[in-house]
Amino acid sequence: FNETIAGDVEPILLPWGTIKSKTFKLEGGKFAKASEVTQAASAPASSTKTADRQEPLPRDVPTPAVHKGSDLGKQVLEAYLRDAGIPPGTKPRFDLEVNVDGDAKPERVALFGRDIVVLGPSFKNGTGYARLSLTQFADDKDVAELTARDLNADGAAELVVRGARHAKSPAGDTIDIDGLFVYQVKAGTITRVFAVETGREMGDKRVQGLVQFVPAKNGKGFDIDVRPGMAKGWTKDSYPWPQESPGAGPIEPLLLPWGDVKNVRYSWNGTAFASAP
Repeated sequence: FNETIAGDVEPILLPWGTIKSKTFKLEGGKFAKASEVTQAASAPASSTKTADRQEPLPRDVPTPAVHKGSDLGKQVLEAYLRDAGIPPGTKPRFDLEVNVDGDAKPERVALFGRDIVVLGPSFKNGTGYARLSLTQFADDKDVAELTARDLNADGAAELVVRGARHAKSPAGDTIDIDGLFVYQVKAGTITRVFAVETGREMGDKRVQGLVQFVPAKNGKGFDIDVRPGMAKGWTKDSYPWPQESPGAGPIEPLLLPWGDVKNVRYSWNGTAFASAP
C-alpha cells in the first residue's frame, strides 16, 4: 500500500503504522492535534496468496440526494401552520428536500419547533402531510440536528435526529442526556426505528460514547455500531449509574468505558434496527 500524502489533509492511519490514534481539539477556531498514541509498526501482508484470500471491503451505500428545502408543497405546508397554530410565514429550523417515502420523487421534510413535517406533490397525493412531535425533548432548542440518509437500502432516506434530553438527579443537579434517533417514513407515517444514548453530562462531568454508521455485513445498507468512548470527571467507582443492558428498553444504552459491553452492532431486521441475539 503506497500512500500519497497531501500536505493539507491528515493522512489515514494504517493498521501496520506506528500511530494507533490521534486526538484533535478545537483551539482558536480550528482543530489542532492535541495528542497521539503510538504502537509498534508491523509489516502488512504482502503475499499474493494472502491478498487473493481477502474479502473485498464493503462499499459505502449511496443515499438519495438531499437538498435544501424549497417551496415544495407550499399550500400543504400552509395548512400545517394553520393546524399547528404557527404564524404564517414562519421558517422551519431544518428544511430538507429528499426522497423518504413511495416513489423516487423527493419530499419536503421540515422541522418546526419539535414537529417533523413531511409533505410533497407525490406524498399523500399532494393533499396532506405527516407530522410527528419529538416529545422526548423538552424544548425546541434541544433538537440539535436533522439529517437524512438511506440506512436500510430501500432507496428512501431515513431521518436522523440528534438532540439532548434533560433530567434531575436526586440532589437536584441537571443531567443532560444526548441521543441519536432514527425515523422511517413509510405509507405516509413517520415511525421511530432506532434510538440510542450517545452521551451523559452533569456539571463538568461527562461520559461520551461512540456511534457510527458502517456498511452492513450483508452488503445492504448500514449497521449502527456502538462502542464505549471516554469519561471526564467520572470513574468506574464514582459514576452513579450502572451499565444498562442493550435491548432492555426503548432507547439503547450508553456504553461505559469500564463496562463489560465493548461493542454492540445493530442491524436492520425489516422493521427496525436491533442487535443480534
